[in-house]
Amino acid sequence: TLKPISPWQYHQKAYEYWVRQNRDMVDRLSENRIGYLHIQSMGHRSLESFRREMFGIQYEKEAMIIDVRGNPGGYIHNELIQHLTGERFGWSKARLEDPRDQPDYVWRKPSVVLIDERSFSDAEVFPNGYQELGIGKVIGMPTFGGVIGTGGFHMLNGAWFRLPWVGWYTRDGRNMENTGAIPDIMVERAPTEQSEGRDSQIERAVTELLSELP
Repeated sequence: TLKPISPWQYHQKAYEYWVRQNRDMVDRLSENRIGYLHIQSMGHRSLESFRREMFGIQYEKEAMIIDVRGNPGGYIHNELIQHLTGERFGWSKARLEDPRDQPDYVWRKPSVVLIDERSFSDAEVFPNGYQELGIGKVIGMPTFGGVIGTGGFHMLNGAWFRLPWVGWYTRDGRNMENTGAIPDIMVERAPTEQSEGRDSQIERAVTELLSELP
C-alpha cells in the first residue's frame, strides 16, 4: 500500500535525512567528540530545536558545529547569541547533582558556525554577531547579502505594498545588504562532493575544532 505525501512533507523528510547524514559524518570524523546541529530557519520552532539539541541531546559533546547553510532567515539571532555568550558569575548545586554554572543554558565549549551562499537575512546577521564577539570561527562561503528588513501596508485596492524598513550594519558600520557575512575561513564546496558523500566545509570545521580540544 502506497500513501502519498505532500511536497512539503517530502521536503521535510529529505531535510531530516540530510541532517542525519551530516551528524553521522561529524561523529565519524571526530570519533564522537563533536556535535552537529543545523538551524533550519530563524524562527521559534528552530530555536526550541536548537535548545533541545545544544542543552539536552548533544550536551555531552566537547564542541559543536552550528550550521546555518540554506537557512532563509527570520528573527532569533539575539536568543542564539545569548545562548553562546554570558560571563560566568557563579554556580548552583542541587542535592546529588553536579554543579551548574550561572547563568545557565550557555554553551561555553568550543564551537564554529557554517555559512554559505544560501544563508539569508537573519542567517547572515547571526554569524556576523558570532564573529564580532569572537565566540568562534565562521567557516564556508560569503552569504547572499539579502539582509535588509522589510515592512509595508495594505493599499485601498487590496494590494500589499512592501518597503525596505530596517538596515543591518556591522560594528564598523558596514551595511550588510549586498555584502552579507564574510567567513573567517573560506571553503568552497566542489559540485561533485554530494555524489561522493563528502562535505569539505564540515571536514574543515571538524579539523578546526579538534585543534582546540585536548
